[in-house]
Amino acid sequence: MTRASQGSRSLLGTSPTGLQLPTSRNSTCPAIIDLRNRFPGGAEEVMAKFNPSLQAKYCRDVDRAFFGKAPTLRVFEAAYGRIKAELWLEIQLNDLSEFSGCRDKLGPERTPDLAAMIFEGYPHFKLTEFMMFFQRFKRCEYGRFYGAVDPMVILQALSTFAEDRRKLIERKRMEEERERVKAIDREYEQIRKRYGDRIPGAYTPEAPISLLQYRLMGYDCMDDETLHGEIEAIRSGKKKLSEDVRQMLDTVSAAFGIRDNE
Repeated sequence: MTRASQGSRSLLGTSPTGLQLPTSRNSTCPAIIDLRNRFPGGAEEVMAKFNPSLQAKYCRDVDRAFFGKAPTLRVFEAAYGRIKAELWLEIQLNDLSEFSGCRDKLGPERTPDLAAMIFEGYPHFKLTEFMMFFQRFKRCEYGRFYGAVDPMVILQALSTFAEDRRKLIERKRMEEERERVKAIDREYEQIRKRYGDRIPGAYTPEAPISLLQYRLMGYDCMDDETLHGEIEAIRSGKKKLSEDVRQMLDTVSAAFGIRDNE
């Protein structure tokens, strides 16, 4: 009996040899702690939650499949052991093998080795990303088998999928960076408007507080009454910038090319 064919036994908490295995390891890794908290039933619950019959469900939302909270294969392995992690892959592989309709299946001789190779090459993939790969392979998006389920075809297809994944993650990173820059720009324009509305003589040499001072020294957070008191203290000469603070503002201004009161 192969490890993959023992999948149902593993879901009951037994190892491929039929021996009871511990379902957890001692670890303070936040990702592992989170996995165990989300799935108190251990590896068996995780394997049931991410079983091949649910591939279509998870793959309807591409963004969630790639960027959601599903554990990576490495986290799964760290929490429950290498045997469990490779067994999960074997179950997915055997499902693909059966789906293909090929006469020559993977078989017990090749499935464990193939699962081990995939684990070594892609432990950083989320379980849902693997499920996305197998679902796409079933749709012939990464080639097909001809008469026999060929492990090398699967590995080549997985390599292509990995490149698609890399590009998707890069696009996501660039989109997030653009949104981050837009948010900073919006916040800056809002600060400029508040500065112009609240500071007498704003953007002129007569302004008691420069825009840079307003941004960095907490004036923007003050209520109107407190800010008015600060302005009066500065105008009357009761409050002056220390030399250290002045040098700091000059350094920031020079480093970022900021020209006050423009």
